[in-house]
Amino acid sequence: MLLVPAIHVLASVSLEIPISSRVALAVLWPSLARFLVVQLLAQPVVFGVRVLAPSNVDHGIAALAPLAAVALVLGVLLAVRAVRRSDAPRKVPQVQD
Repeated sequence: MLLVPAIHVLASVSLEIPISSRVALAVLWPSLARFLVVQLLAQPVVFGVRVLAPSNVDHGIAALAPLAAVALVLGVLLAVRAVRRSDAPRKVPQVQD
């Protein structure tokens, strides 16, 4: 559970920073802080689910994959809608004299 998010963070940072540039470590601190906060919240949840799950949970969990895919698509659509709304020009009410 730690490796995939770490690869994701490193990949996203590598897209922003050219390979030939020098980077101050202080610039990377916000990304590292976000990563640590998410991991501190997610790791106990994953551990708890793994401990509390029955041993045959792998067979039943595959049925939830379509539901997870629908939730992911809805999340992406809501995010795109929010971005479009934030980029749309705002209507300024006109004051009549």
